[in-house]
Amino acid sequence: MRQITHQTALMTICIAVIAAGGCQSTPTGSTGGRIDPYRSTAADRASTRANISALQEFCDIAAARLVLDLPGIDTSAAAASRPVLELGTINNSTQTPSGDFELMLNRLRGKLLRSDVVRQKFRVVMAQSRMQAEMQRTEATGDAPARYDAEATYLLQGDFHEAARGDRRQFYFQVTITHLASREIVLQDDYDLGQLAESP
Repeated sequence: MRQITHQTALMTICIAVIAAGGCQSTPTGSTGGRIDPYRSTAADRASTRANISALQEFCDIAAARLVLDLPGIDTSAAAASRPVLELGTINNSTQTPSGDFELMLNRLRGKLLRSDVVRQKFRVVMAQSRMQAEMQRTEATGDAPARYDAEATYLLQGDFHEAARGDRRQFYFQVTITHLASREIVLQDDYDLGQLAESP
């Protein structure tokens, strides 16, 4: 009985030391430095670029709205088969790297692809420019990928703008669904972010 009590006491001490950080085998601990993707860090707050957690929030809000609104688009004049939803261009007019916004739009597309309602309504396809680059890389053919009928194609596009006043940044994020043939914007979702850079 005393042996069990002794082992229990040693285990309790070890757990307490680990919790206090005294038994860490590496400086980053067991999480490897990972954080909640929606958590703002000191680096986020000190940066003049768009806050990463705010971009995540924008992506989630836009995806939720598009999943609700996309099935309501009147595509009767587009084609006999399912119309095409293609990831289009990104217009980045901010000091934030375009890669940040490409990440968000790809994340948005992934959320749309996971929606049964959206996939029943649209054929979601990769951007033509990317597929052309892949075809050239593999030397499969010298021909460009066939562009889908413009009447049947809708583009998911992103526009990102910024106004700066010293340490203050006002960001405007916008995603649109545009009918390729008519250039009609059939859906739009936007997000405003006011951000003040703090001292690190």
